[in-house]
Amino acid sequence: MKVGDLVKRKQPPHLWRLPLAQLDPYQVVQLDLEVGIILSLQMAGKPKHPCATVFYSGNQTYNIALSLIEVINEGR
Repeated sequence: MKVGDLVKRKQPPHLWRLPLAQLDPYQVVQLDLEVGIILSLQMAGKPKHPCATVFYSGNQTYNIALSLIEVINEGR
């Protein structure tokens, strides 16, 4: 993963077998399954682990562990 990549949050293990169509709209919003772009990469948390600052629609940025997101389109 690198700055500029388009990413989305991975589904939690208990929802892996459910297609998104079977989730109610509240679950989709709650799980943050929308697309975002990586603004920066850093080590954070306790204990320190690789994290990314991701910009989502609605002018919201979140810090999230790299293990919880997946690249859907690589940046240049």
